Amino acid sequence: GSYGTLDMEPITAGNEGHSMLPVVVSGNTMVTRNLPKNANASRTPDDLVAFDLTSGKELWSKNLVNVSQSIPIAIQNGNVIAIVTGVYEAPPQVFQVSLRNGAAKALGPPYSRALIETPNFSQLYWQGGHVYGAALTNIGKGFLLYDLN
Repeated sequence: GSYGTLDMEPITAGNEGHSMLPVVVSGNTMVTRNLPKNANASRTPDDLVAFDLTSGKELWSKNLVNVSQSIPIAIQNGNVIAIVTGVYEAPPQVFQVSLRNGAAKALGPPYSRALIETPNFSQLYWQGGHVYGAALTNIGKGFLLYDLN
């Protein structure tokens, strides 16, 4: 489909902001999230979407959890590392998504329900097989640490 221009302006959460469309890039492929225009709740699902940077064409689209939002964090060994923000029945969880075709698998058990929505208000990092995150607002306080080793 046609996605038009990606809006990379921050949206506000109180006095703070976070990226509406986090982006990761590897070679000629960009992966971001496709958040619907009318998104206004944590239960508005989105898809991870991969684009060819030369042609602009969509390569694949993947919904990780149909009641939550997905955030790409990094690319490692041909896979996107992403986290879903979580809702009560599907808490935050880390996924590995193939950069080639969008095939996904959960990495380990979900986080605690206490961290629901925290990924949306955190700066997330991938380093040495771990996802690290520090919350940026009072909406979601917490520290994420996920060991994939």
